[in-house]
Amino acid sequence: MLIIEQKPLDEMYQDALQSFPDECCGFFFGSDIGDESELKLLGVYHSHPNHPAIPSEHDRVAAQPYFSYVIISVNETGIAEIRSWQMNDNLQFEEEKTENKFINQNK
Repeated sequence: MLIIEQKPLDEMYQDALQSFPDECCGFFFGSDIGDESELKLLGVYHSHPNHPAIPSEHDRVAAQPYFSYVIISVNETGIAEIRSWQMNDNLQFEEEKTENKFINQNK
């Protein structure tokens, strides 16, 4: 399960909104639940301007196991949706369970 706190989530939203109509891309760091000793790279986020928050074939080919891939769908009116994905053993994306901190924010 992926949990993203509100402040970094807001920063991802801002990046997507400011980059529109172009894509944004960034990394996010955190820790596994119960392991507060150090931060590690957990995944990548990027936006899909005027497209759903579903991984493309290019996303799949570039993906690595373990990492979370957060995709933010953004359009002219703001953030449409945000979803997270992980690569499975068959090298296909599966939607990752998330804590209900992903909220639609049209700014």
